[in-house]
Amino acid sequence: MRRFWMFILSAPLVSLLAGCYSGSVTVSESPPPRRVIVDVEEDDVSFVVYREYYDCSDEEISFIPYYRHYYFVDDCDLYFLFSVARHTHQPIDLVVRTYYYDCDRDYNRLIVSYRVDPAYFFVELPGSYNPGGPYERPYRLFRHRGDSVLQFSNTEFRALVTLKIGVEYQGEQPERFIARVQASPAAPHKAIIQSRDTLGKGGRNVQGEKISTRAPRPWTMPEKERQNFHEEKEKKTERSERAFEEKHDKRVKEIRKDEDKPGQRAKDPKEASDPKERKDPKEAGDPKERKDPKEATDPKERKDPKEATDPKERKDPKEASDPKERKDPKEASDPKELERQKELEKQKEIARQKELEKQKEIARQKELEKQKEIERQKEIEKQKEIERLKEIERQKEIERQKDPKDPKDPKEHKK
Repeated sequence: MRRFWMFILSAPLVSLLAGCYSGSVTVSESPPPRRVIVDVEEDDVSFVVYREYYDCSDEEISFIPYYRHYYFVDDCDLYFLFSVARHTHQPIDLVVRTYYYDCDRDYNRLIVSYRVDPAYFFVELPGSYNPGGPYERPYRLFRHRGDSVLQFSNTEFRALVTLKIGVEYQGEQPERFIARVQASPAAPHKAIIQSRDTLGKGGRNVQGEKISTRAPRPWTMPEKERQNFHEEKEKKTERSERAFEEKHDKRVKEIRKDEDKPGQRAKDPKEASDPKERKDPKEAGDPKERKDPKEATDPKERKDPKEATDPKERKDPKEASDPKERKDPKEASDPKELERQKELEKQKEIARQKELEKQKEIARQKELEKQKEIERQKEIEKQKEIERLKEIERQKEIERQKDPKDPKDPKEHKK
């Protein structure tokens, strides 16, 4: 019995040391992932928020649709993830992978993993104002937190991040913004869309600094100009697909593997989903209609062992999806661990370079100070020599004045 209770009490500690603490009391929820559908108006507003509030680069902007497609995240999720990334100065790609794989899409575990204080997500409210809805519990605990550790649900964090955007970036009054969020607590970012004309009026970005980048407002453009804007934005997204796949290779393969299974919808809408409409047997979605064994989606019909989706049927150890069946140790490495190690090495190298530059600058400053000191000493010696010569001349003059017989002209002296 004693061993049983020791195990129960030690479980939270082990989880905390693992990096993503879930705790014995949790208020987080991780609903099953689902596809995210974004309309044009919502996408236009979120584009401005990403560009101005989060100061996103062109590549980060072009990755947004892929985050939605492969990781099943909406804009509220991405607002939270970008806030963590900017606050901790970590790449957004690393934060997204950590959120999805290491922390099981739990916001609490993510901020513990990156050591982010929950107070970062709160804005100042009037002392007499007690918000309701998804803000009631967070602000009640925040105001009376003491030394306790704050834990909130994903829904509460989503509401807090949205309020932070509304107050800091849009310049909204907290009471009015909270009232709009309470109308749709499951999708608090709708409040930002409803007040899209105030985007940027708060003047501050996620770092609390003055907004340095301005983005066009597509909804204010003429129809033709807006259409051209969307087409150009879509082209940039398509051009960045390969770069996204390289950074998120694991997740892309997981999704495509599921999409290739019989009965799943094809990724490309141009491909007919109805097998009866496919004339080419290689294009048919029904495995029975496929004549080429290499193209069969049914693992039992594949003749080529390298093409088999079933790990047991794969003869090539490098192609095995089961890590236990991989013979090549390089292939068996955990991609997220490799990515993390690469990121750590990169950060160490950057820190080392900064330290070297700092030491060089210190040495250069010392050399300059040394040269200045040498020049100063030379100047002092020069002044002393001038003063000494002046003193000699002054003494000579005094001697001449004392002895009037001493002629100044050497010829008179000889006479």
